[in-house]
Order: sequence, then structure tokens, then C-alpha cells
Amino acid sequence: MSKEALNTLFEIVFNPKIENNSFSKEFVESEKEKLKIIIEGKKDNKAAYAYLRCQEEMYKNIPFGLYKYGYIEDIDSINENNIYEYYKKLISEAKIDIFVSGDIEEEKIIDAIKNNENIKRLNEREPIYEKKNKVPEIGEEKEITDTMEVTQGNLVLGLLIEEESKREKYIAVVYNAILGGTATSKMFQNVREKNSLAYTAASNYLRHKNSIFIRCGIEISNYDKALKLIKEQIEDMKNGNFDDEDIKNAKVRNNFNYKIYTR
Repeated sequence: MSKEALNTLFEIVFNPKIENNSFSKEFVESEKEKLKIIIEGKKDNKAAYAYLRCQEEMYKNIPFGLYKYGYIEDIDSINENNIYEYYKKLISEAKIDIFVSGDIEEEKIIDAIKNNENIKRLNEREPIYEKKNKVPEIGEEKEITDTMEVTQGNLVLGLLIEEESKREKYIAVVYNAILGGTATSKMFQNVREKNSLAYTAASNYLRHKNSIFIRCGIEISNYDKALKLIKEQIEDMKNGNFDDEDIKNAKVRNNFNYKIYTR
């Protein structure tokens, strides 16, 4: 069954439906319409849209800042011919990784892959791809406002961490847990519970991008108050206004070994 599954997957990837030396026009147009619906609907979830917009602004002109489904203005330029040419370039030049997981017999799986006719037809390649993790430069604070006809707003703050060492990444995990990563965090307790300035108040740390995003659902009329209080929580962290118990709880929640990661 594993061999059949692999062969089926390879058939789909390497032998797509081709008409007149291009992809099917009907299929391409159908997928373009589906993409338009997805892209146009990204504003339906206001919290997710605010988060996306913050990432787009922080990572402008960097691949991570691009919306994964693309943009409406680019769809019309896609057709069955140019996308097929791109597909051929991808198959002939891109790095290909094959992952097989589960209760398998490794040697049999490797043989099945090596002996597959589609795999044997692949040319050797020295893949060209960008290995460096591109990050934006840390500069002046920038504020972006998108206006919509809604009563509940979404406030997102993006924080870039300059230090990228492995040790500092572990410290950032603990920092985020104390700031907004748990129900006992500063964001949840001070912004949401004590002052009632947000329906939701939390933060998340993107380790692979070394960024922290603070996300709050607020009444638009409370924007200035909420932003001021959020910045106070960041300043509290900067000034060390937390105790050993906060650090211990943060480590417990992240399954840290205290002896290794205590600073």
C-alpha cells in the first residue's frame, strides 16, 4: 500500500493533465476563481486580517510579508501557458525533499522511491534557493491604521528582537509567556481583566522570525487607552517588573529544564 501511495503521489506531481503543451485552461480558470474568493474573503476574519496586515507592514519587501494566497491584481496575469512554464522550471531546478513517516520498512520505501520511473527521469540539479532568513531592519516605530465600518477593532503590535542567538531565543519564549502568552500574563491580567480594555489580550512568539506579536480585540473608542496600557506592559518587562515565580511558571508552561535555561 505504501508503494502504491508513493506512485500515485508521484503521478500527480510529475504527470499533471496537459493540453496543447500547457495546463488545462478550464482547470486554471477554475482555480483562479477559487483564489479570488479566498483573497477577497481574507477581511472576513477581522482579527486574522489585522495580524496579517501587521506582518505585511513589518516584513514589507521580504517574502514572509507576502500573503500566502497572493493578491487580486496578480491573478489576471496568470494563464495556462505561463504557469505551465513555471511548473517545468520548478520540477527541473528546485530542491526536492521527500518525507515518509509512520510504521514503515525504511529500505523498501527507499527502493520504491529510487525505482519509480518519474523519480528516475529527474535530472541532477544544484538547487538555487535563498538560505538566509531575511528579517527587516529594526528602525523607528511605525503606526498603520486600516479603517472599516465595525464597532470592535483589532490592535496588533509587532516587536522585532535584535538578538538571534539560540540562548536568546529560549529567553524570548519565557519573555513572551510572561508578557502575554498565558492566562496569568501581564497582557491578560492588566489589559483585559483589571482594566477591561480588551475582549482578548495575548501575545505569541514566532521563533523562526524572532518576532513577538501582541494581539488585542478592543472597542475602537478604547484604542488610545489600550495602546498606552500595552506599552506600559512592555516597559514593565524592560524594567524587570516581574519576579522569580513568573519566570518559574513561564518555564513550567513551556516544559523548560530550569538548570539548563535559568539565566
